Amino acid sequence: MTISVEEVIAVYSEESFQKMLRDVEGEIFRRLTETIESLFCDRDELKRVVIEHRIKSSDSLREKMKRKGYIDGWRLDDGFSRDYIACRLLETVPDLIGIRLNCLFVEDEGDLLKGLLSSSCDSLSFEDDSTDTKVTKHRVYKLNGKYVVGENAYRFEVQVKSYIDNLWGEVDHKRFYKSRGYVLQRPLVVETMRQARSILVATDQQLKAIYHSSVSEDDLLKGMFFEKTKDAVSEASGEQLLGVHYESFYELLLSSQHDNLYEALARYVHQNEYSREPYRGLPETDSRLALRDLVASIIPKRYVGYNLRMLRCIASELFDYSTEAEFVQHLAELVLNRYYPGDAETLVGGAAEDFSEFDPSDDDDDGICLEEDDDPTGQETKEENLFISQYGALLGEGDHGLLQEAINVLKAMDDIVPRM
Repeated sequence: MTISVEEVIAVYSEESFQKMLRDVEGEIFRRLTETIESLFCDRDELKRVVIEHRIKSSDSLREKMKRKGYIDGWRLDDGFSRDYIACRLLETVPDLIGIRLNCLFVEDEGDLLKGLLSSSCDSLSFEDDSTDTKVTKHRVYKLNGKYVVGENAYRFEVQVKSYIDNLWGEVDHKRFYKSRGYVLQRPLVVETMRQARSILVATDQQLKAIYHSSVSEDDLLKGMFFEKTKDAVSEASGEQLLGVHYESFYELLLSSQHDNLYEALARYVHQNEYSREPYRGLPETDSRLALRDLVASIIPKRYVGYNLRMLRCIASELFDYSTEAEFVQHLAELVLNRYYPGDAETLVGGAAEDFSEFDPSDDDDDGICLEEDDDPTGQETKEENLFISQYGALLGEGDHGLLQEAINVLKAMDDIVPRM
């Protein structure tokens, strides 16, 4: 005479048996937590593993015992008793205690499994029970675990799943594994599940790349400045789409290699109340003054006024301009410094006398004037002639060599601010 399923469920449902399982479950959870923390102390993403644990419900056990035929060999002549049933339950059913390790990314699943296999010891051991799914043929990582206390051994199952595989697995489990009815259009559903899996894996890889990407101090500073100023800039300009204008502002402002400009940005970000820096142009003695003024006179004629206005709205959060002309002069100096990086020591609140000397009329062999061999296609000569025809009147009878210098300087701005 065999033992019935309901007799087994009656023993399993007893409070004393359930309490024993809960105590063992708690101890396994504690040991697993310590093991994972020790194994992956230098892996940030694996230190974020979330451990879920459960004790199998009576209904789930009843269904599994019927489906798996666990009690086919349990006979009364083997010595039927409550203790006998309890012992056979613990020996036979591998997942009365279930553990699920939720990791961030798909690639972390295999690392977790290998780490736990390597950590096996007499009291807490693991065996690989991973399988491939029938639908997508991808690996499902599982471990059969055994926890030994004295003469008693308790079996448990460990599933290792990323959050994306967890989502996919729940749908697959419900749609196929435990479906109560016939699956209509099964080939279509299977193909859809495969495609969904591919999309989820691609998403997982993108998220992992984002997770491991580092944010530089400069990028953090830019982001904080944007958050603190966007409302004021939007109100001043009447515009909501600001991102592209901030990108232009940062490229013009922060590529001129002056620490004082970074410091001004940092002070704005970190101070609750910020006093705008006074704009200080080039001193009257600076040899680049004529070139700066020429570039400043060309900028309003060469670039779209809307974009210049947006740049001024942003820059005005940092700098105090008394006139539109001052902003354009400052912009010209920043562009000049892009073309001659490191020539000027400071443009903001510092000693402008430290600017290095520059003589735009110097056209010896070491100058930046175009040589014929530098322009074999003639393209730059055409651009120069067009530039002179457009802006030559600004010089009057002035030195057209200076205008060529302005061409070279403004090329640094052409890629940043849209031209008319």
